[in-house]
Amino acid sequence: MSQFVERTAIGVFELAGKPVRVGQVVTLDPIQFERAWKAGVVHRGATENASAPKDDVPGGYGSAASFEADIKDAASTAASQIEALRASVDDVRTKSDAEIAGHRQRVTDAGAEADTEIAGHRERVAAELARLDRELEAKRKALEETPPASSGDVPPEASAEGDKAKAGKKG
Repeated sequence: MSQFVERTAIGVFELAGKPVRVGQVVTLDPIQFERAWKAGVVHRGATENASAPKDDVPGGYGSAASFEADIKDAASTAASQIEALRASVDDVRTKSDAEIAGHRQRVTDAGAEADTEIAGHRERVAAELARLDRELEAKRKALEETPPASSGDVPPEASAEGDKAKAGKKG
């Protein structure tokens, strides 16, 4: 007795990685048969199986007319899916282009703001340097106008204190 069972597919499924169409007659081992029956793609009994419609074209494609109809349906479905994908890609491209433009604008704005801040800082540094230059020049002039100290190398403050001390001893 053969362990293999021959059944007509009543639903679409895959067998050993190959597609099986409705009406296609397949040979199944006991494990494949149990799985296919539980999935509802083959009949369990031989009597039910005998009443299942079978393909009339070898290779499991049914009639030539149904094969052409299936091809047209597949082509139509593929065309509509391609159009949907194109529209989706166009939408994503439009959104990403808008996001990129927004990022570029933010970078441009940040660069302009940084340039403004840098220019303001340069102005403040230049003003502070000019103020320090004026202060330094004023101190230099003040030093040039101050008379040199006496030849005794005594600072003027010390000389004034010495004069007071001399005046106190005389009196």
